[in-house]
Amino acid sequence: MSQKPRVLLVGLLPGLSAMHLPSHLARVGMDVWFAGSDKCVLANSGFLSKLLLLKTEHYTYAQLISCIELSEPQWIVPIDDTATAALQAIATGISGVPNSDKTASPSVLALLKRSLGYSGGYCYKNVRAFMAVKAAQAGIDCAEQTTVTKDLSSVRAFVTEHGFPVVFKREGSSAGFGVHILDDEPALVSFLASDEFAAQAYQWVIQKYVPGSLGMHTVFASEGRVHAELSAVQVQRRVNRESAPSSVIRLIEHTGMRLAARRFIGVTGASGFHSWDFKLDEEDQAVMIEYNPRPIALSHLGVLTGQDLCVAFARQFGETVVSPRSAAVFKERTVALFPEEWWRDSSSPWLVDATHDVPWSDHKLLQKIFSNLKQPTA
Repeated sequence: MSQKPRVLLVGLLPGLSAMHLPSHLARVGMDVWFAGSDKCVLANSGFLSKLLLLKTEHYTYAQLISCIELSEPQWIVPIDDTATAALQAIATGISGVPNSDKTASPSVLALLKRSLGYSGGYCYKNVRAFMAVKAAQAGIDCAEQTTVTKDLSSVRAFVTEHGFPVVFKREGSSAGFGVHILDDEPALVSFLASDEFAAQAYQWVIQKYVPGSLGMHTVFASEGRVHAELSAVQVQRRVNRESAPSSVIRLIEHTGMRLAARRFIGVTGASGFHSWDFKLDEEDQAVMIEYNPRPIALSHLGVLTGQDLCVAFARQFGETVVSPRSAAVFKERTVALFPEEWWRDSSSPWLVDATHDVPWSDHKLLQKIFSNLKQPTA
């Protein structure tokens, strides 16, 4: 029997990121390993063959390189932005904190190039600033934004040109945290005086507020070519905060988001799982507002629509996987995301009326969620 292709998932932040991915990659014939923080919920998946745990607050690039060498994967998938930045830094030999005297071997560098794509398309830590640059290069309609300077001159100039509301976004944040929508001058003054902003531990961007419904698009790509993709719109948020994560979504087909994502992948030469947020106006036109160089809560749901990103991934290794549940013809459907909608309202009608993605086959993961995982406070 031939050996299964091995994929190494890397996660350096706590949270739910890509927690469904191990079971779905195993479903399409992958041997799935994980390297990173034990605070990543997916580290509890019963579909992982091996755990390579790190003390993520003190990890080094040398440790990550050693994990790659030990696992000998055919592909590496970062599941959060910190993991993406670290792997991109290793791939290009960028020093920094955490740094290391150990450099990646030619075989590791080749693997990272295959997994991440063209190095000229790497965003490193400044994902939001990177999005605006690449969207402009690709001719994508993107929300106006600029990087916040220490003297705040960029903020005043931006507000003068675009007016309110404005959105402050902290680089390195996710799940809607580090995002602040400010409606007027008093709100702006209060935010600029806040401890969160005054700490200046992160880079911020200021973005023009774009009204409309929230759309999402996710793809699997290699070397600048999209192989499978999926669109959705938000139906319900987990809490009553506009930047909060979705708890219910509707899977749709959307030409505008699809074309924008393909242009973005093409101009960056990217490989792997990538995702975007858009605002959709009354005429259903899409404006890009967020980029995630990683999978999101939507990325495993293509099994419901015939656009299975995990099947497309498996085909990179010559695996001829056919998902028995894939629909021959696309059909819109509403999905209650787990555990987000359960957290929001454990008696929600969406838990009955919609398709839900409780990972029933992953008993270890479910046990972790039900026994230890508490609902986030925001």
